[in-house]
Amino acid sequence: MSIIVLPPHSIALLDCALWDLAGKAAGLPVYQLLGAMRDRVPAYASSQTYATLADFQREAETWLERGFRAIKLHVWGDPERDVELCSAIRAQVGPGIALMADAVGSYNLTDAIRVGRRLEELGYEWFEMPIRDQHIEAYRRLAAALDIPVTSGEVHTYTFQEAANYLTSGAWDIVRIDAGISGGITAARKAAALAEAFGLRCEIHSFGYTLAQAANLQVMGAVGNCRYFEFPMPLGAYGAGMLDEIELEADGTVRVPAKPGLGVEVDWERMDKLTVARM
Repeated sequence: MSIIVLPPHSIALLDCALWDLAGKAAGLPVYQLLGAMRDRVPAYASSQTYATLADFQREAETWLERGFRAIKLHVWGDPERDVELCSAIRAQVGPGIALMADAVGSYNLTDAIRVGRRLEELGYEWFEMPIRDQHIEAYRRLAAALDIPVTSGEVHTYTFQEAANYLTSGAWDIVRIDAGISGGITAARKAAALAEAFGLRCEIHSFGYTLAQAANLQVMGAVGNCRYFEFPMPLGAYGAGMLDEIELEADGTVRVPAKPGLGVEVDWERMDKLTVARM
């Protein structure tokens, strides 16, 4: 007998689809099946990596005008330029806006400590993926050296079982997971419970297509230790072929989709037009 082992992202697709079916069968959105805690979540604008500081500043102003009260910067990966960027954006938005920085694994440990200490002074909410996920000992030393919460996790550490290794090692202060790629809604809910058991937050990654955003929002509606929804920029860029999209409310929050299942529907006619047939 052969055993087929599926990767986490394949399991995620099946798991989210099954939860969608379960919700539609029950006539309820998934977050209510999971034990609803809330129907809206504060959102942060999750940036692209722009060419210049002026580009970041222009986009940040637009996001504030749209109602965002939190912003995450995907920085360049150059410690000196990144400190300049993070300092300039803090000066621009003032102390009342939550800021986060994501270096996408660009630094070594020494540079990560140096940048992290500056982010502490600037009052940043968290420091995301400063070094590559695989360096668990370096993350442990980084978390011990900094007061700012250190987090990573959705790029190479895909599962809640891997998250357990980082938490028990003291390598992360916040768990990151994505229902769309990390084992589905079931795994994301387990990761949130794991973080809660340690008295920590689980800030769910949701930079992606509307269906994945909806799956993650359904988890967020059912857990209490996730503070923010990640809203990928630009607004409206990730809803191709959908009848429903996630929308930002005037108060900087997003509503958990309330239709049965994942709460969003595909426009199949439009989707067919967008699909390239392969012979």
